[in-house]
Amino acid sequence: MGVRLAPNRYLPGRLLMLAFLVVLLQRDLVNLFSAPIALPALVLSLVVIASICAVYAWFWLRVAGSDDNRRATVAVVGLTVLVTVFTWIDPNRSYPFYYPYYYCAIVAGAAYAWRVGLFAIGLVAGVAATVILLAGGRPSVATDVVMIMILLGLGALGVRRHVANFVQLQLARDEIRRLAVNEERLRLARDLHDELGQTLSTVVLQSELVSAELPTETSESTRRRLRQVMDSARSALQSMRELVTGFRQPTLLQEIANAGATLEAAGIKCEVATPPTELPQPAEVALAWAVREGTTNVLRHSKATWCRISLAAKDGRLQLIVLDNGKGSDTLDPGLGLRGLRERIEPLGGRVSAEDLAGGGFRLTIDVPVHQ
Repeated sequence: MGVRLAPNRYLPGRLLMLAFLVVLLQRDLVNLFSAPIALPALVLSLVVIASICAVYAWFWLRVAGSDDNRRATVAVVGLTVLVTVFTWIDPNRSYPFYYPYYYCAIVAGAAYAWRVGLFAIGLVAGVAATVILLAGGRPSVATDVVMIMILLGLGALGVRRHVANFVQLQLARDEIRRLAVNEERLRLARDLHDELGQTLSTVVLQSELVSAELPTETSESTRRRLRQVMDSARSALQSMRELVTGFRQPTLLQEIANAGATLEAAGIKCEVATPPTELPQPAEVALAWAVREGTTNVLRHSKATWCRISLAAKDGRLQLIVLDNGKGSDTLDPGLGLRGLRERIEPLGGRVSAEDLAGGGFRLTIDVPVHQ
């Protein structure tokens, strides 16, 4: 399960993880300065300790929760290499100098999703055991360190999954609230259409009947007032219809935001790129429906773990692309969905294309003219 957090999210928890550096600094500095050591070795050890703290802090403040496996791998590998160097240059090679590997296990568990995290924890534990034995440590010491590393790594992995579930729950709740708001808007639109629309239509009809039945001797001022009543009723009816239409028709940016929230709530990593563009209402409504249809296909059929929704304006046209890494069109029903999109897009001078990608995945492309 992927989870992406901004660096300022759950900051108290991040700072708590940084507080564990106090243990490392206290033990290592005491051990370094309590025994005779050459100045070059002391300086090198202090530089390595500072580097370990810097990588560990960078991971928790900038990388943890970002779902960026490349930077996470840099943190895990960099931290493991630095701890190994520190272990190897330690002149005493005593047990207290082996526990910095605990930090490697914590970072490995917190850096990746479940299966990759298990592999990373096992890998850094294996590296630690090998280095300890090569550095002259006893097998019992290496076993103790490895067991604690595995437990700490599994704990970090469990916390990561807990945070991921919590974030997904928040997204799902936001989506439920959004759907409730949209449902209320639609209910209000129906009520306006059914109640006020019918009343105004009746006013217009009755006014027209009265106007047709006026006696010939009716004054011009009375006829003018009656025409004003009919015009006002027609204007109010038209305004009400436009208002109801606005309630019922989705906006493009709102639909893209809703699609991103829905995909994230379903555990699908979603990337969105939307340049600011003013669109005629027919094109905007059609593209909004296209985003909704593309998102529905990703959720129901693709079994994807990643999706990208992008808008790009070029040469007087706007191109919308919904791209995923799922199973392609094998599980997609090409019937009503794509046919309905074409019925909306082609009258506007646009084009709809759907294609499987060579490396796996599916791409839905909608191209419409920006100016009508």
